Amino acid sequence: MSEVSELHEARRRINEILKKVVELDEELLGAIIVDEEGLPLTAYTRSEALDLDIGPASEEALGGSIIDAYLKITELLGENRLNLGGLKRFILEGDKGVAILFPIKTINGLLLVYGTNKVKIGFIWTLLSELESKIASLASVAYGY
Repeated sequence: MSEVSELHEARRRINEILKKVVELDEELLGAIIVDEEGLPLTAYTRSEALDLDIGPASEEALGGSIIDAYLKITELLGENRLNLGGLKRFILEGDKGVAILFPIKTINGLLLVYGTNKVKIGFIWTLLSELESKIASLASVAYGY
């Protein structure tokens, strides 16, 4: 298989995984992967997200905010603060919904999934933990890192 074909196939598979994850819980509304600069690499959003007014108004604007939050949380976990080691993942819970953020170390990027406050957090947390290495390996091919 050519390098371009591998890249295309890896991107297709990542998009497929994100779509399947979001559709496994009807309360999940979307998922986005951003690179270390905060630029969106791929995203999947249910059409219902617009009606519920949960999720990003703009994926580009959200990307920078995700990176800023990641850097602040990483700093908080650091040796000079809580000394908890490297960030593996975290949950944001608001009045209207939740988001789970997973670093993708192979591309220095982040995966964020979000939904209503009725998301089955434990189920999605476990599912994403099991898919973490697969997504990381596909991302390294798909995004050229």
